[in-house]
Amino acid sequence: MKQRKRRFQRGSLTERHGARGSWWDLRFYDAVGRRAIVVLGSRRELPTKADAHRRAAEFLAPLNGERAVEAGITVAKVIARFVAEELGNAKQSTVSSYRALLRKWIAPRWGDVRVEEVKPLAVEAWLASLPLEPKSRANVRGVFHVLCECARRWEWLTENPIDLVRQSAKRSRRLARISPAQFRQLARCPLEPQRTQVIASGLLGLRCGELFALRWSDIDWTAATVTVCRAVWKGHLDVPKTEAGVRVLPLPALLAAEFQRWRAMAPFNGDGDFIFGCRPGLPPWPSAAWKRIRPVADSIGMRGIGWHAFRHLFRSALDTVGAAEKAQQELMGHADPATTRAYGHGLEQEKQGAINAVAELLFA
Repeated sequence: MKQRKRRFQRGSLTERHGARGSWWDLRFYDAVGRRAIVVLGSRRELPTKADAHRRAAEFLAPLNGERAVEAGITVAKVIARFVAEELGNAKQSTVSSYRALLRKWIAPRWGDVRVEEVKPLAVEAWLASLPLEPKSRANVRGVFHVLCECARRWEWLTENPIDLVRQSAKRSRRLARISPAQFRQLARCPLEPQRTQVIASGLLGLRCGELFALRWSDIDWTAATVTVCRAVWKGHLDVPKTEAGVRVLPLPALLAAEFQRWRAMAPFNGDGDFIFGCRPGLPPWPSAAWKRIRPVADSIGMRGIGWHAFRHLFRSALDTVGAAEKAQQELMGHADPATTRAYGHGLEQEKQGAINAVAELLFA
């Protein structure tokens, strides 16, 4: 006799009323595929249908090839295990970000809630109430999703409730941009090494952590290349953000000359020293470097920008000069080409030229 394929089942739950009270009945298929019925409990034991569904899930877990979900597990317990077991091998920046989101937002609201009682609509309403930008709310949702995925792997949940939580990551404000003309103005900054940092950011398109983790030994003067193999975050050295972030970039002659000029005056110019190091053996902090540039940037109308704006400028310039998509992705160090596409925007002079060309065509 052909064995019937076992399928995941939730069963059919009904409430039965009798002279002595109400009862919850569960109809399901047994291990050999026959229809069966069982009394889960009285209405007094299971006052709500949600309680009955939880009891049904525990009862059906062995038939579905699962362990029964352990009852009474709170979100706080999931957080504690997650921090202890999952964050150990993560990058310092990731650990800091996850801990902050867990401590400030998720734990205060959900810590005492049993993990199986976390519901999608309740999470959506809570996210909407947070005094954060949509992108930051999406980050909170992402951490909560990872948390519940771990609970599912540990067999504390049968499904991830955050799968059904909707939260847009669309920015509510327009991203501050730099034009080529503004970049050239900022590149004339009299301060060093800030001037060289600005030029390197624009010509290499590095993440700021990658830029400030460069050592002199990463430059191959003969081959005219720069090797990107590490990143810095708040004084901690780590690998780049993605595997694709480890890359060898061509070194433009203009930037090579700027590096050599800076090396002649740099306080730390040995092969093993950081290019922009300000203390022996220690990488600089990007935020500290930007504080010195900000007054110059503000004076030429570049308010609200940071190091990341140069990366967007680099990507847009690649589009303008007609670089192939794969080349752009590799130069940017992105694992996903969709991320590279999201960085691009039309340069103002390029859009003005396109509009003028359209006008000439239509009225030729």
